[in-house]
Amino acid sequence: MKKIFSGILIIGSFLLLQENVFAVGTPAGTVIQNRSRVTYTTSSGSQVDTVYSAFVSITVAQKAVFNITPASNALTTQSDSTQADYPIIVINSGNGNDRAKLTAFSSKGWSTQIFADNNGDGILQAGEAGAGTIAQTPIITADAQFPIIVRVKVPRNESLNGAKDTAVCIIESLYDTASTISGNYVTTVHTSGLNPLNPGLIVNNSIPSAGQQVIYTFSMTNTGSVSANNISIYDVIPSGCTFISGTASTGVLNGSANPVVWTIGSLAPSQSVTVTLTVQLSSGFTTGAIIANRFSVSYSVASNAYSVLTNSVSMTVSGKAAHGVQIIPMFSSLTKEASDTASFRYNVRNTGAFKDLIELSTLSSQNIPWKLFRDANNNGVWDSADQLLTNTNDSAGVDIDSVAAGDSVRVFAMAVLPRFETDQVKDSLQCSASSAGDHAASDNTLTISTISVPVVAINISAFPIGNQPAGSVITYTISYTNTGKAAVKDFSVIDVSPNATKYIPNSVKVNGVSVSDNTSGVSVTMDQSNNSVIAVSIGTLSANANGSVEFKVKIK
Repeated sequence: MKKIFSGILIIGSFLLLQENVFAVGTPAGTVIQNRSRVTYTTSSGSQVDTVYSAFVSITVAQKAVFNITPASNALTTQSDSTQADYPIIVINSGNGNDRAKLTAFSSKGWSTQIFADNNGDGILQAGEAGAGTIAQTPIITADAQFPIIVRVKVPRNESLNGAKDTAVCIIESLYDTASTISGNYVTTVHTSGLNPLNPGLIVNNSIPSAGQQVIYTFSMTNTGSVSANNISIYDVIPSGCTFISGTASTGVLNGSANPVVWTIGSLAPSQSVTVTLTVQLSSGFTTGAIIANRFSVSYSVASNAYSVLTNSVSMTVSGKAAHGVQIIPMFSSLTKEASDTASFRYNVRNTGAFKDLIELSTLSSQNIPWKLFRDANNNGVWDSADQLLTNTNDSAGVDIDSVAAGDSVRVFAMAVLPRFETDQVKDSLQCSASSAGDHAASDNTLTISTISVPVVAINISAFPIGNQPAGSVITYTISYTNTGKAAVKDFSVIDVSPNATKYIPNSVKVNGVSVSDNTSGVSVTMDQSNNSVIAVSIGTLSANANGSVEFKVKIK
């Protein structure tokens, strides 16, 4: 038995640990001759020359044996739509020249190819790939080797994340087809799970009337194991529809141009994004018209760029009702301090088929007296030109008269917010709109006002405590806090030293800093009873702020 090689072979970036491999023995075709001889001595004692037999010849037959290294390997991809390359060395361990037939197949039915690795570096160069695939090796002499690369093509499929494929490479001797050997190579796919069909695109009203607004919502989650990058979401607004607004839970909406584009950026594994698009249907749509829409998503995973379409959603335009109304707030919440004027702005639309009078009413959870004004000049800011809405018929609430079909008006709800004992009281304001011609044709919306109030507390302490003799010096410390969400102005701390004590001049400290009498907001005066009056002006005490005032007296 002849030893061929052993040790470690480095191919490109792959480190292959090779086992000792031995050729099967004497080279094929070797002729082995043999003969025997005898020697003897005659009875008379004289020696006779040696006698030889005839030669017998044996020709060594060829034994076909191939080995491959490594016999197994594994790779993990960072995307789908890619390939996994496995460098393999085919070794002729037989005793004669031979060719190897090469075949490979994938356990998942993926495309597999075999290329000659001409420079033996374990990396498939463009020239080697361009030379095409091979189905057999050239003649390999005994004890020689031939490097190849098995390429497994991972298809395009987001659902492949975590999938494992085993590619089997079979080496078959052309001299003896019964002599085969195989290796197993496992590819694990890591990719994003950015499937735009799940949960996909939905629309809030599949049978809208002409002139109505509808909201498209599109959500997707990266259910994969690597990030999806450079994500953009596009929509070509259907013909006859007009952009109203759009939102994105992450990323930005790039204006109202058509197509509408949301630039999302990247989504790491388990991250999600939701975008919305509000459009208004033209009043010219006929009953039964079908409006179809679908979004498109572009993104990249590793070096691969993808562009996919969402599911399609359709709306069927219904006949416009004789009466209809819609009310939408421009914003749904605000935070103000007590005594501030709060206002909400609404868009009130006549979605019916005829000019109509629209009735408005408000309901406050804190019984705040909200008043309604019409934005007469439509400038979005309350001013003296805006009209206080009043009741012009027998129903409750106030009225907006003569709103044309498909037209809209802007309305303000305004109130001076009262002070409550507790901070952060919330008032829920329900503003309702209904058609005077059909009260069943109505809509309402809810807005929230959070009222911030100051919560001021004060505490005084003396040191030392307990019984003290005349002449003792007492330090008074006054601590104050504002734990509310609203600041206070003109905040002052005032203390009158007790009759039995005498204020020690220039002993005031504000927040630990000494302040001379009658300077920097510190005022020390005497009252009619000849007691010292210590007054410290703090000014504005911010929300969640605190401080202290300290001064000393001597017991008389």
